[in-house]
Amino acid sequence: MPLSALLVLLLLLLPLLPHLARADCEGDQSYVLSLQMSFTKAVNPLIPPPEKARIPVVVAVAHKPSYHLFEKAKKLTDQAAEVASAGKADDVKQQFKKLSDKGDVASFQILKDVPIDDLSQLELRVKGSASRISLMAQLSPSPAWFIGIDSLDLCQQSKFILERSNIRVKNFNSGLDRSREFDMSNPYNEGETIPVEPLAGTIDNDDLLAVLSVEQGTLGVDWWKILLGVLVALAVIVVTTCVLIPLWRRRRKRADIPLTTQQGTEW
Repeated sequence: MPLSALLVLLLLLLPLLPHLARADCEGDQSYVLSLQMSFTKAVNPLIPPPEKARIPVVVAVAHKPSYHLFEKAKKLTDQAAEVASAGKADDVKQQFKKLSDKGDVASFQILKDVPIDDLSQLELRVKGSASRISLMAQLSPSPAWFIGIDSLDLCQQSKFILERSNIRVKNFNSGLDRSREFDMSNPYNEGETIPVEPLAGTIDNDDLLAVLSVEQGTLGVDWWKILLGVLVALAVIVVTTCVLIPLWRRRRKRADIPLTTQQGTEW
């Protein structure tokens, strides 16, 4: 093979090396995602959120690296745009179902009409190569803003992350609307997904609009195995208590009876 052709082949394979070197986690693991908004009366009592502020929909999905719910600085898909602009998840739900049949999505969950002061909790099951999670939550009223996380990998060094993690969630502008809400214009070109700074003075932590806590969950646990183990343990206790112990006692009692001859002589 000519040297030039070999160099071209190496350049083509170079982006794939991280994926080739990465070993998938074995089995599956569930996680509870707790989303706490910072733009709330509890966090900012002196500067309350706009009237009727709410989260129309929260979408979370566990998926393979090949899928993206959204990507920074790239145009949103039609399904993600529906979430960001209209606060609806009908199309993305249908997409998740199709990707689940193909094995690209391990699990997903959708919450609707979440009050902005509430702690939103979702539970996802990740498995094998579908160990990444993505999240979108539309902010309303807003010029098509949403908070989100793109492809957080919960499989590190072939092991699922088990420690609880707190993740800063950024606010994104979907580039789908030029209206004015939250007293801020929407100057970005349509089709772009760019992080947006929150209102000055409302939040101390720069672009922090929410915190996502990720910890182990119970989804996907084989409860039948646990129940079977409990039943086996109970069966052992019953057999030991009702059969083996009384049998042992009877044999011991017989062993304690002195043996005598017909003349009454004790052996």
